[in-house]
Amino acid sequence: MISERDYLNIMDSAEERGMEKGLERGRVEGRMEGRAEVARAMFAAGMDIGRISSLTGLTGDQLNSLLSKNRITSVPLKDC
Repeated sequence: MISERDYLNIMDSAEERGMEKGLERGRVEGRMEGRAEVARAMFAAGMDIGRISSLTGLTGDQLNSLLSKNRITSVPLKDC
């Protein structure tokens, strides 16, 4: 049988790990949203998708998905 103290330690550790995972997920999502925001601005400035892809690190599929969600017509990929 596990003591109350051990149980509380286990629960605290699990909560800490969960919070760390949540923070990391938030960071990843934040970086992706930042890239998406920059990509939208680049596209609005007239840059082609291939150039945007190489500068943001987003794939052509990710960019096309992003652009379609924002009702922006995509241009063909160039050497992505």
